[in-house]
Amino acid sequence: MTVARTLAGWALGPGPADAPEEVRRAACRHLLDGFGTAVAGGRAGAAAPAIAVARGLGGPPESSLPGTGARGSAVAAALATGTLVHALDFDDTHAGGLVHATAAVLPAALAVGEQTGATGAEVLAAAIAGYETVCRLGAAAPHAFHARGLHATMACGVLAAAVVAARLMRLDPGTAVDALGIAGSQAGGLLEFLSTGASTKQLHPGLASASGILAARLAAAGASGPDTVIEGPHGLYAALAGRPADTARITNGLGETWETTRITIKPYPACQLMHVTLDAAAAALREAGLGGEIAEVIAYVHPDSAAIVCEPADRKLAPRTPYDAKFSLPWSVAALLLDGEVTLGTYAPASLGRRDVAALAARV
Repeated sequence: MTVARTLAGWALGPGPADAPEEVRRAACRHLLDGFGTAVAGGRAGAAAPAIAVARGLGGPPESSLPGTGARGSAVAAALATGTLVHALDFDDTHAGGLVHATAAVLPAALAVGEQTGATGAEVLAAAIAGYETVCRLGAAAPHAFHARGLHATMACGVLAAAVVAARLMRLDPGTAVDALGIAGSQAGGLLEFLSTGASTKQLHPGLASASGILAARLAAAGASGPDTVIEGPHGLYAALAGRPADTARITNGLGETWETTRITIKPYPACQLMHVTLDAAAAALREAGLGGEIAEVIAYVHPDSAAIVCEPADRKLAPRTPYDAKFSLPWSVAALLLDGEVTLGTYAPASLGRRDVAALAARV
């Protein structure tokens, strides 16, 4: 049996609804955290283009369009919500798969749940199915999508959104497999924003959620997708991952071990790959009572992480945009050591020209 068939069979069955209490609580915690990051993104105006486009798309009044007081299609609502959740890079992360789980799952669960009149329990079960899907797909090939220059959140998130939509639409397993196959052809998310500071990263979860819903609808309408979309010779990993995948990790232990409980809520609104270094810097402030001028800071960074948050050195020492700074370990560590904290204000445009941060960053 292919991975997609096994995954769809579990996701549409009783397993997600019968998840242990600790899994249900974890899913609720992350959904609430996603709402919080969406509210913060809306207040900051960080997702205005996606919200404007979602409103312009119109469509039947299936779901609430966030920040507008209007209603539109579930696809449009998911586009706006996914972008809002991820807009400030403060949303949760599954470290094993390096995916922003809630940013891809919540928009589809909320939009399709509202569209179908689902109960809270039904939305929660669909979200758990989505969480397990996106985390397991990412963890099957850690850092492999990033090694190829792709954002794992979008590459895996579109399939998770398709699972969420399929469950809430009450599709049969065969149709859900088609939805996964169609969703896989929409997987992507280029990391080129790292070189320019463009806002495409913010859009990736919204695009993934919207595309996952579209995939489920296309499958329901009779379109077919390859059931080998995940492990096939031209499937998700063969085409988009820069390293071999252990696809057994996707289906082994389904309903027995729960990746949902391994998602972590971000303490800093910045790339998760440097959080351990920020924690170490914060501990140094507390324990060593650093004062006066700091001569040098040495950080030991995994090569997979260094390629994203330490290189190229010139861009990391002089970030041009908030996203540059959020992906700069030297700059962020310097800001924490000088201010004692890293907050949303740390990455405000007005903060990027701080000479004291730049001077210390050059010594990291």
